[in-house]
Amino acid sequence: MLRAGEFIIIVTFGLLGLHRYIVVDGEIARSAISRCGFFTTLGSFVRTTSNRESLTSLSLPMLTLLNLGSKKSLDWEVKEERQKILDQFYLLIRTWEGLLPDLSEQFDDEKIDWLLVQDVFNETDTTGIPLIDFVIRSGYKDKLEVVEGTKPVLRRTTAVHRAARSSRSTIYNNIPKLFEIYDVVNYIDDFDLTHFHIACAYGCKEVVEKFLQLGQDVHCLAQQSVDPPLHLALENEHKEVVELLLKSGADPNLANKDGLTPLHTVCSFNGDHHLSNRENLAELLLNYEADPNLANKDGSSPLHVICNKHGNSNLAKILLKITDGQNIKVQVNAGDNFGRTPLQIAVANLLPDMVDVLLDYGACVGFVFPTENYFAEKYTLKCTLQAIVFPTMRIVESLERKGYKVEQNAALAIMNSFAKYGLIDESADIDECLRSDEDFARIAKRQLVGSNLSLFDFLQLPHEEAEKVFKRIHYDEFTSKILHLRNESHKAYIKYLCETLTRGFFRDWALKLFVQKNPWLPQRFCEMFIKPLKIKDLWDICMVATNKSTQWLAAVRTDDKKIKLSDLNSRVSHFNNNFILFSIKFDTMFKNDKKCISNRT
Repeated sequence: MLRAGEFIIIVTFGLLGLHRYIVVDGEIARSAISRCGFFTTLGSFVRTTSNRESLTSLSLPMLTLLNLGSKKSLDWEVKEERQKILDQFYLLIRTWEGLLPDLSEQFDDEKIDWLLVQDVFNETDTTGIPLIDFVIRSGYKDKLEVVEGTKPVLRRTTAVHRAARSSRSTIYNNIPKLFEIYDVVNYIDDFDLTHFHIACAYGCKEVVEKFLQLGQDVHCLAQQSVDPPLHLALENEHKEVVELLLKSGADPNLANKDGLTPLHTVCSFNGDHHLSNRENLAELLLNYEADPNLANKDGSSPLHVICNKHGNSNLAKILLKITDGQNIKVQVNAGDNFGRTPLQIAVANLLPDMVDVLLDYGACVGFVFPTENYFAEKYTLKCTLQAIVFPTMRIVESLERKGYKVEQNAALAIMNSFAKYGLIDESADIDECLRSDEDFARIAKRQLVGSNLSLFDFLQLPHEEAEKVFKRIHYDEFTSKILHLRNESHKAYIKYLCETLTRGFFRDWALKLFVQKNPWLPQRFCEMFIKPLKIKDLWDICMVATNKSTQWLAAVRTDDKKIKLSDLNSRVSHFNNNFILFSIKFDTMFKNDKKCISNRT
């Protein structure tokens, strides 16, 4: 007969979960539980002699855990009830002492899976003892559900799948932990994503190795929604997993649904983050005979992709150097589906280092220069002027060294892009900046450009002399120590450098187009007229000579660089007036010269 006091203790124990050990006589506990039906799982637990003996040392948390596992399925299907169970679970593991439970006896796989998913995405528990760690320490392992007479069920969405599909960076470290629980079966979710795919994507080398030892196909071909394992390992820069897959027979030329080979994948990375990792991965793939000439669905080779994405010239150099050593001819002049070669793309994206690499490895300079609407297309109007001018002029110099002749359309595309970014705006007075900004003057006098010329002296040189000096010295020497100037002085200085660098280009083309437009004028007259003109006047001449409207410029400029159409029109009118005045002046000079010659004879 169960005494009232014992019954109250046991019921209170079950309802409140007191945080202390309560040791009850095994027989009394069994009798009490059987009569009140409170812990149904515990009732079955104590029916065996071994469990009956161990019950005397069970803690209250252990018994409460047995109760949680025995909750009816209806409770688990109700969101509020599930949350209560999860909260109780967290409360239990926070104060757990003693023997760890065998969770597989209290919870089926579906419930464990749900608890793990909640823990992976949990943001409220701050105990520092994640439920997932508790499950691992308990020794719980997921087991494949096998029904006699049927095939094993592999189609199942697990906590591993749910965690892997999350975009939250905090979940990253939980994936390897989950694989300590799901360590044998390669489950597949509804989108054909497998545990093997996830292990490759998250760099879990030991898990990948174990799957392969168990006979997993290294390619693990899925439907179109999932990339091959090798692509996933490359995308996340897990070199050890990549090498393991390649050694295990992964095809280095297998394309995904978009036609991207593993080499395309490496070359597609954006930004400068971990450049050395990408270079090592590319080298590894090439050593396993990856084909550098395979094209994706856009007709782009890996070389096209490098030039289109980030312009990592070192990566391009490695690709070209290794293939050169392997006697593999990389098609540097191949066109994509739009007919664009890697060199055209590199020029359009203003990648001077990439242009140099391509030219060194045989890129043809007889290419068609990018059209005006494609040239510098990826840059926004928020870019600084030097970000457009400096690389463009370096590219022009590199192309001309290899024998390229800049044609009129190319010259206009270049000049118009400069105009769009503010080069033709009214020049700032650099002398006034030096006078009014003491810091600028002090830095300029101290900084040398070249062996024996201070920046201050350089800024005092006549335009033609300054152009010659600037051509001989790398741009960085002029900009590296002038980063902390007053905003007005910095803008004026950069504008002056850009004008100095480009004036010769504008002047040559203005003269050429002016002569073509006015073939009856003497060459000497044209040169004298063009020589003293400012950048904005030279651009105006090019626009007038080629019958180009300047109205487009007002439409593309940002508010801080806006030019009114009336200003453009007045500038053209001003240029025409200057031309008339200069014509009269030259005509007088020409007549005087003829008179002098006549008198001598």
